[in-house]
Amino acid sequence: MQISQYNLYALLFILINNYAIKLHNCHMWITRNAEKLIKEYKKQFSVIIITGARQVGKTSILLHLFPKASYVTLDDPQIAPNADKFPEDFLKSIKTPAIIDEAQYAPGLFKYIKLLFPFPGL
Repeated sequence: MQISQYNLYALLFILINNYAIKLHNCHMWITRNAEKLIKEYKKQFSVIIITGARQVGKTSILLHLFPKASYVTLDDPQIAPNADKFPEDFLKSIKTPAIIDEAQYAPGLFKYIKLLFPFPGL
């Protein structure tokens, strides 16, 4: 039986997608050196800010370490403006502990984070 070029591409596509699905479902986690440091900071501070380059796993590590934390992303164009205009209401509306992703889209949050979660010892 001869396989046409179209069928070969379709077969490769199915094989590649099937492999990707299997890899995605295996839930493999690579431990990062930062995990221990983040856990230590969590014991000392009520707020931790993680910064770094794009696509390096900042959100993933937090979701992995704190699976029961509520999660809000300010990538959503309907949420970010409200969080920026009414930061106190926004912060009081989310269940803590919380992971606020892409917080730079609501710079007004940072002043209220400082007020609502003061630095220990001050």
